[in-house]
Amino acid sequence: MENFAEALELPPPKLLVENAGQTGLIIEAAGAASGSLTVKNAGGGRLFGRVESNARWLSFNPPRFEGARASIAYTADLSGFKPGDTARTTAVITSSGGEAVIPVLARAAPFALTPPGGEAPIAGLREFYKYARREPAAAEALFFSAEFEEFLRKTDYPRISSYIEIIKDSGEPERAMDNFFILNGLKKRAKISPEEESVTSEVNPYSGEAVSGRLVFSRSAQGYISEEITAGSAWLELHKTRLTSGDFDEKGKAAVPYVIYTEKIPEGESFCVVKAGPAETRVYLRKLPPFSLKMPKEVFSVNEKGYILLENNAGKEILIEVSSSDPCLRFESSRFSAVAGAKIPFVVKPTATQLAQFVFRQRPFIPAVITVNVPNFRKSARFEVRVAP
Repeated sequence: MENFAEALELPPPKLLVENAGQTGLIIEAAGAASGSLTVKNAGGGRLFGRVESNARWLSFNPPRFEGARASIAYTADLSGFKPGDTARTTAVITSSGGEAVIPVLARAAPFALTPPGGEAPIAGLREFYKYARREPAAAEALFFSAEFEEFLRKTDYPRISSYIEIIKDSGEPERAMDNFFILNGLKKRAKISPEEESVTSEVNPYSGEAVSGRLVFSRSAQGYISEEITAGSAWLELHKTRLTSGDFDEKGKAAVPYVIYTEKIPEGESFCVVKAGPAETRVYLRKLPPFSLKMPKEVFSVNEKGYILLENNAGKEILIEVSSSDPCLRFESSRFSAVAGAKIPFVVKPTATQLAQFVFRQRPFIPAVITVNVPNFRKSARFEVRVAP
């Protein structure tokens, strides 16, 4: 039987190289530099091949590859070059999916920074940025040194005047270095945003207890942050007045604790806006009413049991007085008391006359009104009820 894959005539493999730049690899270093190329199969079939160069200072690992995607590391050893020397070669990739020739330009840095601690010399700004991510304190000291300015001048840095202006901000060294990286396109400016657009707390209206919480902010990128935090209300107190880079953890989160003084808030809902620079969030406080009364339904049938739902938020005993405009609604008592939530039960018991009216007069329903008084708070509620046959 004929092989199905061969009969289908699958497309052949096609070599695609990534991370090689538009004009090839450009390597600048004071000693050794490394990077990687990615080869992919943009066609079908099986892709395999090798990569090599005729330059002794350029090597690849692994030199051979196979599969739909592979990463090949390269190392350029420029330790034998004099400062400012350049060399050109090519990286040749031959494969079952075609061939690629990648131009390679290597340049020994004319001047390199020497970081403390025996680390490798730093030949470019991108390397310095990576070093600053690893060793921020050491990089900061190097950034404000005469050696760094000399490094920029000897490498023909085009914005030397901007650097000189930036380092005048020596009172905020972290901000100065961050602005330098942003100027050179090495990073984006860090921004902060709240994790939640709003937070809400509910409190007992008579407790007077303070409510604690925290607001969480995220930052969009590594970098300098120093934003004043303000709350537009006298009843909310923030434990921080400024949010800085050091407040953020490894996940880019920073918490701002707060306290709400509930005795300063009237009954009902209040809110205030908390601002951290351009970012803002709202803190809502809902001061619950002393009590609430609800009737789950309005229409009842004969002999059905019902109830009024009481929610007590006062934190103390509440006295309830109930009455009905019609005797068909019968409560166990006319007075109730409750420390917490409670159900005030009743049963529907029409009189014989009312039942006869349902049959002979075809009365559709009996209207009734339940009145609930709460003497503690001098408040009352009315519920309209219909009794159907």
